[in-house]
Amino acid sequence: MRPAGERPLSCVRSFCKSRFAFLFQFICFYDFIFPVCSLIEKLSLSHIPFKNDAIVESWQELIDDCLGNIHTFNTKDRPGIEAAATAALSALSKEFYKTDSGEALLFVQDSLLSRYLEGLHCDIEQVRGSFAMALGVLPDFLLRGRLQQVLQGLYGVTKTPSTFPEFYDARRDAVVAIASVCTTVDACWDGDEQADLCQQNVDTIYNALMEAMNDFTRNIQGDVSLQVRVAAMNAATDVTLLLAKREPRFLTADIMRQLMCAFAPHLGETVKNTQKFATLSFMKLLHHDSPPLDHIPHRRQLEEIFPRNETLQTPTEIFPRAARLLSLPAYRPGMLLALSIAAGNVSTTQVVTKPLLEYIRSNEDSVEMNDFCELLLDILDSNLENARISTELLSAVDIMLSSGCFDVIEDSNHPFPQKLFSLCKRALRNKNLNKLKKIISVFCGLMQFHGELRRDIVKNLLYYLGHRLLQVRVWVAEQLYEMLLMFDDLLSPDDGEVTMCILSETNWHEPPDALKPVLNKLKEYMTKVMPPTALSPQRLVCLSSFQISNPLSQR
Repeated sequence: MRPAGERPLSCVRSFCKSRFAFLFQFICFYDFIFPVCSLIEKLSLSHIPFKNDAIVESWQELIDDCLGNIHTFNTKDRPGIEAAATAALSALSKEFYKTDSGEALLFVQDSLLSRYLEGLHCDIEQVRGSFAMALGVLPDFLLRGRLQQVLQGLYGVTKTPSTFPEFYDARRDAVVAIASVCTTVDACWDGDEQADLCQQNVDTIYNALMEAMNDFTRNIQGDVSLQVRVAAMNAATDVTLLLAKREPRFLTADIMRQLMCAFAPHLGETVKNTQKFATLSFMKLLHHDSPPLDHIPHRRQLEEIFPRNETLQTPTEIFPRAARLLSLPAYRPGMLLALSIAAGNVSTTQVVTKPLLEYIRSNEDSVEMNDFCELLLDILDSNLENARISTELLSAVDIMLSSGCFDVIEDSNHPFPQKLFSLCKRALRNKNLNKLKKIISVFCGLMQFHGELRRDIVKNLLYYLGHRLLQVRVWVAEQLYEMLLMFDDLLSPDDGEVTMCILSETNWHEPPDALKPVLNKLKEYMTKVMPPTALSPQRLVCLSSFQISNPLSQR
């Protein structure tokens, strides 16, 4: 006689085998795959005694097929299938892939991790992401002994390779997987790098997360890497708070400085929801109590800027506080870059410009202004070839110049205007029309400074007044006209009046060859630039708040 329960178990086994054999024929259909993965998960969670049974291998094959062919499913079905497959994998591995002593079955561990790590190098974005998520749900006993390989593999996916720059979904999934792995394994100061979070691999984890926080990949769809940055901020927050509870010694002064300085620029994000999320995460780290995080740079000043009991939701609430970080040396470079980009962005100009300009004008001391100018030049120099932000940076510099932010610079030999002019001339090699327009505007703004620089600027403006592109010629003519209105000491009254008449009456839509006589005449007058006199702040018209009547712009 069979022992009680053997027949029902045999029936279940036979049913599962027959049904799975049938369902494999329809693997491409979502209506079959989703319930099958859910069934695998439920049977595993129920501790069904199928250990060492061949059907477990069939279940694993089904899960691997789902992960490796995720790109063949309908786009709207992929998230559900991936979630069902990874949930089934997690339950299956916890139940069937360990010995009675809790150790991993070595032949399963080697085979499984080798396949999944190889999947991270797939040329198909969705497949990379699905295998990354699969690695993130594996239990600790399967990761033990191979942890460093898993972390390095996921770190490689988070990077932006030149061969596949568009793989932003895979980068996001890899970031999420890293945080999941950190939650799964133990943290031990003197632990084994192949089994625990320890001194040897914590730096790798934070490097991956902070690089992902700095991912600003763009394509024709826009800022597609936004989700990568959000995932990285969320992961960095979770990992940091986890380590604070398990092993605070990992959170060294260097790591906390890098982390907080990586978070801070996102307070100047131009996307409202991202800025709000970054602010909440930043304040969560700042005000965490159990236990409090040590080594946060300028903690006391930050607690004054971002009080615990305040909830900041909108850009009008966040930008003024973010601008106050410019007064803190540790955060100044990143914040100046972020706020300059935001100020040069059309959608956020009005919100961010005021606090940024107020900070610049507060640098009344010559030493402070010199430091600010050097930092601004370094930022512009480093990002001049960056197509994503160079135009916004030049636009921000134009706003600063036209708002009288540098009136405290009275030395005619001050290096700032000459260095800025040289950087702009270097940027002229780029053929981008919008960038060229911004450079011309900066040239006109530089006319407020004393010295021979004015004559060099005029020569360059006259050159671009004869540019082959109509838009450039018209733009230069408009900027020259406004410049002569702003700076009435450039030319003698008679020469200035004649020059403005020529600029306003000339039809700049004519081809460059037909404009040569006009250009020669303008050159005759404009090269008579008079020795500049000191300009008071009242003589510098702020274009952002006052509309100059320019007949050229009314055509």
